[in-house]
Amino acid sequence: MTNVNASNFRKEMFKYLDQAIRYNEPINIATKNGNAVVISEEEYRGMLETLYIESIPGLKESILEASREDGIPLRGRTLDQFFAEECQE
Repeated sequence: MTNVNASNFRKEMFKYLDQAIRYNEPINIATKNGNAVVISEEEYRGMLETLYIESIPGLKESILEASREDGIPLRGRTLDQFFAEECQE
């Protein structure tokens, strides 16, 4: 995560936005009143999808069980990483 104060973010806003979009790098912006975080739309949508999957009781466990039974290799990846990588292909 990149940390920047509000003044520097304002000066270099397009650079930081491009960094968030291209590299899915969150940007933490420090202000007098607290901090804000800028993330890419892709990262945001992924977080929403993860929250949705996590909110359905037993779904994550049943997916993991089914992947073991069907021989789908997670290869050390978390379920979130698995879905992110497999859905891109």
